[in-house]
Amino acid sequence: MKLSTKTHYGLRILMHIAIDKRTNKRSCGKDISSRQGINEAYMEQLMISLKNASLVKTIRGRNGGYQLAKDAHLISLLEVVEAFEGPIDLTESSGTVPEQVAANGIWLRLGEHIKKQVRAVNLDQIVDEGLQQSADYII
Repeated sequence: MKLSTKTHYGLRILMHIAIDKRTNKRSCGKDISSRQGINEAYMEQLMISLKNASLVKTIRGRNGGYQLAKDAHLISLLEVVEAFEGPIDLTESSGTVPEQVAANGIWLRLGEHIKKQVRAVNLDQIVDEGLQQSADYII
C-alpha cells in the first residue's frame, strides 16, 4: 500500500501544530508552509481535509491560526491516513466465485490487522519519536 503525498504532508502539518502546542506557540499558515516546504495554497487544501476529519480547527482573528481539534494522544495515525486516503479496504466487490470469497476473507482480515496496528499509533507518539530522531541526528 502506497500512501499519497497529501497523507505525508498532512501528518507533517499535524506534527508541526502539535510541537507548537507543546511550546505554547501559535501555528499560523505561513509559518507551517514555510517550515514544512509546502506551497501555502496547497497547504490550505490539506487543511480543509484535516478540518473535515475533525483533526484541526481554525482560530480566526489577529492572533489566529490553527490548532489541534483534540489532544495529540487522541489523534490516531489511522484518522490521519483515512482523512486523505479514505477508509482502508483491501477487498474487491463481493462475488460468488469460491476463490474470490476466500480471497476476500483473507484481504478483510489483513485490512483489519493493518487498521488495528495503525490505530494504535497516536500523534503524540509520532512527535516524540520524531523529536528523538532529530536529537539523535544533531548529536
